Amino acid sequence: MRLRLIGVFLVVGVVLVFAGSGYLYPATWNYRITIEVETPEGLKAGSAVRQVKAFRPMALNPDVPNIKYLVLGEAVVVDLGERGVLFSIIRPRSYEEFFNAFPFNGTDQHKKLEFYNNIKLGEKAELKSTLPRLVMFRDLHEPISVVGVDVDNMGEVFGQGVNLKSITIEKTNDPVTYGDVRKKLTWLSDYYDKRLDSSRVGWLDSSNPTANSLSAGAFSPREER
Repeated sequence: MRLRLIGVFLVVGVVLVFAGSGYLYPATWNYRITIEVETPEGLKAGSAVRQVKAFRPMALNPDVPNIKYLVLGEAVVVDLGERGVLFSIIRPRSYEEFFNAFPFNGTDQHKKLEFYNNIKLGEKAELKSTLPRLVMFRDLHEPISVVGVDVDNMGEVFGQGVNLKSITIEKTNDPVTYGDVRKKLTWLSDYYDKRLDSSRVGWLDSSNPTANSLSAGAFSPREER
């Protein structure tokens, strides 16, 4: 029993040392994602600051990657006035926006961290691949009214003359932004444990696949961090 307790204390001690030394989170990068949309009424834009965290999983399995990534933040909101509101949702792999805008050519994970650490604050790049998923709500008060937006045919949803102009990624030290989404989607807190069609699970034969594939977490985290 005593040996078991000693082993537990040693493990806890190692974890605390790693956490305090930056071993678990060796790097973080904040980036601003800005979406510009051309409309007959003029150029519309919205942005959000997100954070990419690099971390080392505490795993004994050698097949687990030695560095993994997660993203913090919320959806981008672009208000198109009477035409509606465009949302660029956030997903678990949204950190790829940052990597795709500033591509690293290599496989060495430590050199990858160094590469992104060395990108200067304020440096910008246009995101041209792996574009984020776009949606809008026919009625902002009705979660089930969500529909997908084709980035190559935005006019189908928002009307003729509406087109995506650009998606820009900028490295920044500004804090992660929260709040814009909740101002538009006041019902958000009721949909963290269910889909936007009120289903508890996803269905392959759903009559509303867009609503069935999304929950509140695609727009903003349950608790702002």
